[in-house]
Amino acid sequence: MSIASQHPDKVKQLDALFWSEGNKFQGLPLDASVSARVAAPRPSLSAGKTDFAWSGTITGTPNGDAPSVLDASFTYRAGIVIRRPARMVCW
Repeated sequence: MSIASQHPDKVKQLDALFWSEGNKFQGLPLDASVSARVAAPRPSLSAGKTDFAWSGTITGTPNGDAPSVLDASFTYRAGIVIRRPARMVCW
């Protein structure tokens, strides 16, 4: 016998709480469209651009500044200057 069948009143209470909290914290509606929403185009500073150049130390690129690589062919080119003495670690 399941715990839910032993305590139907508690199940109803928790169900009501779930929907109440979902509304309160704007977690509704629940749906299965996550993949469609993730792949949907969003406003971007990089929309329509085909060439991107960064210089200096890059620790991260905000999503709005980076090119979309979803369903796209791309090439990376990098100019590297190695000063002597140099210590490098390659994986």
